This record gives sequence, structure tokens and C-alpha cells, in this order.
Amino acid sequence: MLPHDFPSWRLVYYYFSTWRDAKIWAKIHDALLTPARRKAGRANDTPSAGSIDSSTVKATEGASRGYDGGKKIGGRKRHKAVDTLGFLLAVAVTAGNVDDARAAPAVIRQLDPVTYPRMELLWADTKYHNHNLNDWLRNTYKGPIRIVVTQRTDTEKGFKPIRWRWVIERTNGWVKRSRRNAMDYEHNTSSSEAMIRITMTKLMLNRLTDTKPEFPFRYPKKPKKSS
Repeated sequence: MLPHDFPSWRLVYYYFSTWRDAKIWAKIHDALLTPARRKAGRANDTPSAGSIDSSTVKATEGASRGYDGGKKIGGRKRHKAVDTLGFLLAVAVTAGNVDDARAAPAVIRQLDPVTYPRMELLWADTKYHNHNLNDWLRNTYKGPIRIVVTQRTDTEKGFKPIRWRWVIERTNGWVKRSRRNAMDYEHNTSSSEAMIRITMTKLMLNRLTDTKPEFPFRYPKKPKKSS
């Protein structure tokens, strides 16, 4: 479904998959993170804290899917870690039935100390309060990152964003705003991860160049009838 002035889809996919397997999409994305943080006024090039969470989207037939009983959606889960500005740090895509705590190590491993030397803390919801995850953090990972679970109190009424954790919900909205990511169309989860990074790359480029999103389509107003 490429525009007619593009090459054949086989050639386009060849370059996309080649860059995906060579981690070039990830390298382009990560190279923009520091300039985007500086543009936002942050003094430090790398974050010291962030949030981790997942979002579930429907997936097309033929893709590796699973049923998320909590969201009641058959599809895939996008496990992400973001900084306090909402910029993507790590992403791992799994079937929808994979538990958040089980997929957390695949996300945390991407936050290596060389790339993120200041990273120490990830805020999360109660799904990450898990004994197996805690054992992995303590006995296998043995790294500097710790997970802190934040949750609502029983005294709060109505909708109220949870401090720090709401940022990743906004990132999920940014990703799904791209029509390509409204659902998961990819056969390989690695392609899904690349598409998410491409979307966030575009967002950071817009921030760096002060480019505003295009206005939504509106039907032209009907001309007034002359009396």
C-alpha cells in the first residue's frame, strides 16, 4: 500500500528489514534522545528515572498473538520504558498473553549502564509487584535499576493521574496516534519494535525543528447561499 511514486514494496521492505536487523533504526532513535532532552531544557543528557508499563493492541491474523484477559483484547503487548519527559528508552513487543512482570527483564536489559549511566529508578504499577521479577532483579540482573510501584489510594475519588506514571500513558497515546501503530500489522515483533522507534524518532525530530503536527482533515465549509 505504498504511494505510487515509491519503489516496489519488496525493495522498500528489503531496506527496512536490513536497517531493522542492523539496529540502525534504534541507533537513529537513540542518537536523537540527548538533543531532544536538551531542547526540552534538561541539563543532563541521560535520565536518572523513568516509567515502565505495557499497552495492548489488536494484531492482524498470522502474527504471533495472545489474549490479554485484563484488557480483553486478542493481540500484542508493547512493553516500554520512558524517561520523565515521555521519550522512549526501550521497547519489547510480545504476544498479548505475556505477563508484564515476565517481559520486564527484556526491557530493563536494554537500559545498559553504558548508554544510560544515571538510570536508577523505574516507576511501575502493581503488575510489576512480582516475586519472580524481584528475584531476577536481585539475583540475576544485579544492576543499578530498581522498580518502585506507585498506585492510587482508596481516598482518591474520580480520575486522577498517578504521579510520574502518567507520563508513559501519554507516550502510548503518541505511538497510537500514528495510523501504522493503531494496531499491530507486523509479522515479526522486531518489525513492530522498529515501527514504534520510527514513530518516536519522528516525534523527536518535530520537537527539535519546532515542527507542529499537521492539522486534522476537515471538510470544506459550504458556501453561503446568496439572497
